[in-house]
Amino acid sequence: MNHSFVAILLLILCSCTYMASPPPIEPGAVLEFQSDSVINITNAQTVEDRQIVNFPMKVNLKEATESAITLLKPELDRHGVILCDSAEKELALSLVELSFRTDIVPTECQATFLAESKTGLSRKIKGHQDLAMKGLKTACNHAITAAATKILNDRAIRGFIDPALENSGQTDEIEQVITAPPIVRVPFKKLVLPAELQNAHFEYSVRLAQPAEMETLEQMRSTSKKLLGASLGISAVSVAEAFLIPSFFSGSLIAGAIFITPLAISVSAVEHHQLNTIETVLEQTDLVKLTRQNVATLCESTDSRQDSQTLLVELIITSYGLTKEPACLSADAAIVVTTGDQLLFQEFIYIEPYLRSEDVPAPVCATVDLFAADNGKLIRQGLTDYAQILAAIFLQRTGGQR
Repeated sequence: MNHSFVAILLLILCSCTYMASPPPIEPGAVLEFQSDSVINITNAQTVEDRQIVNFPMKVNLKEATESAITLLKPELDRHGVILCDSAEKELALSLVELSFRTDIVPTECQATFLAESKTGLSRKIKGHQDLAMKGLKTACNHAITAAATKILNDRAIRGFIDPALENSGQTDEIEQVITAPPIVRVPFKKLVLPAELQNAHFEYSVRLAQPAEMETLEQMRSTSKKLLGASLGISAVSVAEAFLIPSFFSGSLIAGAIFITPLAISVSAVEHHQLNTIETVLEQTDLVKLTRQNVATLCESTDSRQDSQTLLVELIITSYGLTKEPACLSADAAIVVTTGDQLLFQEFIYIEPYLRSEDVPAPVCATVDLFAADNGKLIRQGLTDYAQILAAIFLQRTGGQR
């Protein structure tokens, strides 16, 4: 596959940086204490550019750490602690990781901080916040505030600030660990023709799957995925009729020639204009047409001999749209090669969050608000890139230009 297509997607996914702006700690959230200790809180984080775990966006860890320190200072002052840059007692704080998932409901961001001292104190504090459909910025801002609150309530950190506080605060708790489901990479095959068909003429076609053939395509897909132990379904529509095979995409909204899944929660929970924007953009962006244009551009037609056999080489797009859990642009297609009534070759292309062909890049994933922003710019650009990717893979697996 042309690596420029991968670069395009990486550019889209990595072009934004989350800038932390956490809200103040809520009154009463910090367990009451009083101390006249003198301490210094320093920012030990030097990393300014780090990928957010499980999300295609970066974070300035150094600035995010500073935002947490800004929350801590007025709270410490309110409880009598004296902050001094030259204090002998120093607590070094750093945000070591942000993790984000849209594949759980509600959406969650987790902020992991490390608090250390020269005397051997080392505490990992995690703050997480559930804010369904509110997007990365709001969720992570509140997660940082939650972590700052837990830092002030942590029994070991309180004991470091003032030995008299050793028995105050909270004991350790079992933290929720954010882990992503395994990504299944599906191996692919290339078309190998028998000797008698080496000079055959290729007639290329790109189209949407039709209802009458969906059962056969579903069987093809299921057979290939059973070998991998996967169990996702398939969603597809035809130009004249929309229908849904009830499996992975159950609950999807069907709109024209696409599917939309509202993140496994009721549509009423989503801001109406955002969902309308997404539906409109997906209806107006014809992946089949875009892919067909790319195939025509990449495929050089050649004159065929009059006695040569003709092979029908089809790219059948079975589904495309916005998946749930996580919210990602996904597309599936079948490659089918026939001569007359004889099936010579069949393969699938998977661009899904946790099911991907080995020759495709990661899908475009974001939150609903990001997909709806700028009149669905990310969706339009993503599907335009998908059309290039599908066309390139289609021609590469079937033997390239002919």
